[in-house]
Amino acid sequence: MKKIKAFICFIISLVIIYNANFIFAIDINSSANNNEEMKKQEKIDNIFTDLNNIALEKKISNTLDKQDMFDNISCDSIENRKNVLEIQLQELGVHKLDPNNIDDINRISDIVYSSMNSNGEPYRGIFDFSMLTSVYSIYEYTGTYSYKSNSYEYKYIRVVDNKGYVNTTLTNSKLLVPVGTTSTILSTLLGYTFKFGFSAFLGTLPSGWAIDYTMGAIFDVLKSYNGNSSVVCSNNSGIYCMNITSVTEMTYYYIKVNGNWYNSGTRAGNVSMARVDSFSGNINGVAVPASKIFPTTNISTGNVWYWYIERFVDTTLPTHHSIGSFSINRSNGSALTFAPCYIQNPLGLI
Repeated sequence: MKKIKAFICFIISLVIIYNANFIFAIDINSSANNNEEMKKQEKIDNIFTDLNNIALEKKISNTLDKQDMFDNISCDSIENRKNVLEIQLQELGVHKLDPNNIDDINRISDIVYSSMNSNGEPYRGIFDFSMLTSVYSIYEYTGTYSYKSNSYEYKYIRVVDNKGYVNTTLTNSKLLVPVGTTSTILSTLLGYTFKFGFSAFLGTLPSGWAIDYTMGAIFDVLKSYNGNSSVVCSNNSGIYCMNITSVTEMTYYYIKVNGNWYNSGTRAGNVSMARVDSFSGNINGVAVPASKIFPTTNISTGNVWYWYIERFVDTTLPTHHSIGSFSINRSNGSALTFAPCYIQNPLGLI
């Protein structure tokens, strides 16, 4: 009897050891797969940042009608750069949707509609996904991620406004800040102040991009004139204008749980912002044009892609990260608000 008990204990020990080693091997393999996925997504993120910056360059160049403001960018060079980046995305498993391909249209409509149903927000109307893919460049990626000993299939849809359409939703964020006067004395103009307010802004701007400043700190050329000189506006925009333009690349995350797709969250994957300040005035009757181009900045909201998977598994709730807004307060007490575009649902893009 003792030998039989000892044998049974031996068998049970082997089973426990085998299962432990099997689980350990799975965990190692899952960790390795996750690490590879993270490296791939980092490369993909960098490419999308470049695509968004190209879209911004094209937008601001067309808006200002000054192609030389961004290193003489031509339409051909923009398209060539964009094509190279899209080939790189394809090699990394990112699929660009074709508005003329019914299978691609079904791919995006199926994931959006099914996730809305799963999230308890069914869509009652009919949405034109063909129009959506015609106006924007839309990319889809499908991958797997392991969390808490389970493997999850996930997708994301990324939307970039780089097709050159006018007044699409993601490039409607544009702000002109005129001084509000058509004639003044130079010393008064140089002392005109602007202050930024960021209490409602959820991104971080680089140093020097949005500090409080006076007009005299922007254009050094104006300091060479006598402060008592008269200044008269030379165009319809005002003596001074701050032009802020942004392009938002939206990212929509989805996870498959128990056979159903859920939206696990959204974020502004990349907000590219450009600022160009211009002076258009006649000083003592002589035209003195001047401009200052600030470095393009990139802002993102929310967290890394796998955070939205883990968060949904833990809470079963989608998480949405907006960008917020900031204000520009002028000397005369008035304030203007700039809000980079953020669209929580793909159906709000058009």
